[in-house]
Amino acid sequence: MSLLDQITLPTLLELGFFLIVVGWAKTVWFKGVF
Repeated sequence: MSLLDQITLPTLLELGFFLIVVGWAKTVWFKGVF
């Protein structure tokens, strides 16, 4: 059983959403700092 077999579509969507939120939060934080 490979790693790809254990990854489901919802998992990929959650990961993508998490990365978007993190990127947005960093952008807002940097704008607030500088």
